[in-house]
Amino acid sequence: MKTLSVLRLTWVILANISAGALIVRNILLEPQMYVLLQTSAPSRVYVLPCIGLLLLITGIVMELKRTTAAKYVNIGIFLLPTIYAVWLFIVSNGTSAEARAFAFLLGGACATVTLITWLMYARLGVENRNSAAD
Repeated sequence: MKTLSVLRLTWVILANISAGALIVRNILLEPQMYVLLQTSAPSRVYVLPCIGLLLLITGIVMELKRTTAAKYVNIGIFLLPTIYAVWLFIVSNGTSAEARAFAFLLGGACATVTLITWLMYARLGVENRNSAAD
């Protein structure tokens, strides 16, 4: 049980830090994109990326504290973009090949992380129930 718990903690930390690094990287590189396109950058409020970063950090902290809600936060933070990607894939049917490719890549990556995280929590739940029954 200890080994799986450490493995899950390692997975959550790696997945959440990697996703957080992608969010920060995209925020930092966005002004450069507008310079390359020779257009003016619109005034933006970065509420959604900040909420995403906050949820990723919250998921790590909850996993370190071993709370039961950590399961829902760590699965949900990757399930939401998966659902968005599926919706984008469906909506862009026949209109934009680029949007469909983006949705496929984003959805595939997020679905994979969601599935692995869910399996980590499901496997540990089986371990806990078996040890409680003994």
